[in-house]
Amino acid sequence: MEIINRYKGISYIKRKFIFLFILNIIDLFFTWIVLFTNGEYFSEVNLVMSKIIYNIPQAFVIKIGGVGLVIFYWYYRLRGSNEKEILLSNKVLNFLIVAFCIITFVHLFNLGLCFYINRS
Repeated sequence: MEIINRYKGISYIKRKFIFLFILNIIDLFFTWIVLFTNGEYFSEVNLVMSKIIYNIPQAFVIKIGGVGLVIFYWYYRLRGSNEKEILLSNKVLNFLIVAFCIITFVHLFNLGLCFYINRS
């Protein structure tokens, strides 16, 4: 019974990894849209990304490739984890998903501001 629950837990976490990766991609594209349309009003607050955000290939490789590798490695290590480690990973994933959802809503708000600024 424990093996089945552990498998379901990891399968559920795998879907969270995919969702987190999609939120990461959305974050990158929304950041580009906001910065490239109204860069005089907005700036990148992430210190790492602020140095490379305007270099599209480099930003794409680091934000998509780098995060993808981290998520893949995390999932690979999680498969051999015990129940306590799986639970901790689930909590960290929940926190990251909430944080990226908030960031996405901030981007949507900023896009609304961009529309309002350009319309005035």
